[in-house]
Amino acid sequence: MNDERAQGTRQSHEAKLAIVHHLHGCWPNPSTVTPRFVAAGMSARAFIEAAVALQDEGLIMYEILLIGAGPEPILRDALLTRKGQLCAAQRPMTKLPL
Repeated sequence: MNDERAQGTRQSHEAKLAIVHHLHGCWPNPSTVTPRFVAAGMSARAFIEAAVALQDEGLIMYEILLIGAGPEPILRDALLTRKGQLCAAQRPMTKLPL
């Protein structure tokens, strides 16, 4: 059980890094993001957890998170907030406070 939890936490952290990295490259333009688009093999669960956590932390914003409307979740019109942009620019991608 602990191994599964640790693996889930690691996948969620990797998903956060992948989403922030993608949006940092697109900034200041919004982007529609899916798990398959930002990282091959990313699970839908890790993607959803990462998207919600990043929004809760004020690092990203998006128009809508679609779950169950297609083969994978979709973040529509996602972008880094000013806080997320500053955080991504000041630290290497592996050391974001995620």
